[in-house]
Amino acid sequence: MNSNTRKSITAYLMLTACMLVWGSLAVFVKKTALTSSQLVLCRVILGLAFLCAVYFAGRNKTDRSALKRYGIRLLLSGVIMGFNWVCLFQSYKFTSVSVATLCYYTAPVAVILGSFVFYREKITVKKITAVITAVAGLVLITETSDGSVTVKGIIYGLASAALYAGVTLINKSVKGISGLSITIVQLIGAAVVMLPYSLIKDGIPTVTGGAAEVVSILILGFIHTGAALYMYFSSIQALPVSAVAVMSYIDPASALFFAAVFLDEKAGLNGIIGAVLIIGGAVISEFPIGGRKKTSHGKAA
Repeated sequence: MNSNTRKSITAYLMLTACMLVWGSLAVFVKKTALTSSQLVLCRVILGLAFLCAVYFAGRNKTDRSALKRYGIRLLLSGVIMGFNWVCLFQSYKFTSVSVATLCYYTAPVAVILGSFVFYREKITVKKITAVITAVAGLVLITETSDGSVTVKGIIYGLASAALYAGVTLINKSVKGISGLSITIVQLIGAAVVMLPYSLIKDGIPTVTGGAAEVVSILILGFIHTGAALYMYFSSIQALPVSAVAVMSYIDPASALFFAAVFLDEKAGLNGIIGAVLIIGGAVISEFPIGGRKKTSHGKAA
């Protein structure tokens, strides 16, 4: 086995592990009693510490001219990313993990709409199909008879998707900076805003659930944020764009599986069909016909 093959296999394994880690996010969120803003603050600080350690240990360098040019918009995208996580965690509180995850995965559709508004990209038949498919899926999951599905939870989930789409659209305009550096700057932006927001809104985070809650918070910070983002950026550099796009759907699929196994969430027929339509709409939006899609840096689950 040559070195290129080993690197490719390692990259596939790292990306798979990353997606499975992000798929298990809600399981650990549910184990904490912290508010959404407090949990995001802990996640940002711990994840930032991890990625800064990786950055300096690897002696990475960032183009200062590019950073000066794009720094403000990256900090802004970090602010948006912080509130994206707040809305996602709030969605977990008001609806099932399955529904929250599926709402969150309408983000590619939101990116299509945002690209039309901000970048004047053409609306094609493929894009319209993606939007209609995802919306049909949303209608079905909102009509499920499961009492855990609430309008408030769905609104928070869709808000998180819209905010994540905003992060993606901003990242799309950034050139000449590595994905690792982009995410570090974004986490700094998120920390600057989430620190006063969380302290004013909910006070100093206080752990009341004992060692189990502490472990969950540390896992969310170091593993789900720091380590997962590091694995993501390390793996995408060695893999084809199409492979990264396909494997990104391990995330929502595993999230639905973990929710069923560990949180005892059962999906009815409407929920299953809705899930297929939403993920299908996202897949359609990811794969251009007759071209290759560039993977955006800074994915933040």
